[in-house]
Amino acid sequence: MGQKVWQILPLGPTGYGNSPYQSLSSFAGNPLLISLDALVKDGMVTPSDLHMMPEFPDERVDFGSVIEVRMAFLKNAARHFINQCNASPLLARAFEVFCQRESDWLDDWAMFIALKEEHDSKPWTEWPREVALREDVAMAQVMSSLEAEIEEAKALQFLFHRQWNKLRIRARELGIASWATSPSSPRMTAPMSGPTASSSPWMRMAIPPSSRACRPTISARPVNAGATRSMTGPST
Repeated sequence: MGQKVWQILPLGPTGYGNSPYQSLSSFAGNPLLISLDALVKDGMVTPSDLHMMPEFPDERVDFGSVIEVRMAFLKNAARHFINQCNASPLLARAFEVFCQRESDWLDDWAMFIALKEEHDSKPWTEWPREVALREDVAMAQVMSSLEAEIEEAKALQFLFHRQWNKLRIRARELGIASWATSPSSPRMTAPMSGPTASSSPWMRMAIPPSSRACRPTISARPVNAGATRSMTGPST
């Protein structure tokens, strides 16, 4: 009979603890899930590039090292993609349509992740106050100084969503239904287990003027292996 249902963990960019339930965004996809083999087929990464990737242990995941190496490859692919857009009006138009269609979250997400990298992956509550509060002058300076990084972040989202859509279409063709779990848990009363970095409060600006009050005191928790039921809920 074959597989008919595919349960999918949250696909958002992971934050503290590398848990899919501790996502940085409710809308962005995790660039680390982008297939490098597919990028080779699209001409954004060469086979020789992949041969340069170091070997990692099979028995455990060294998240820090894997993320550093893989993101270097992906950012290189994003730059190649942007160059391809400059040479291909058709590809440039597809990217433009994507950016326009997803602008409600994409513009802010790209700025957020560029800023997060600029500030050594610190949570937004520890960024300079004028940036954390999204003051107009500060945001204008960010858009100018991090223009290339913001464009790369948008390109990675385009590549992720293009691959994800192809995968979903193929699953439907095979008669496989998908069931996705939510990136956050209803257990939102426990104190933080570590620095949270979700982009949602920063993007919505639903914060009071006090820098002390800007610090979140809740955190999504991954589902325990021994749980008797799935603990999923609305995304933040």
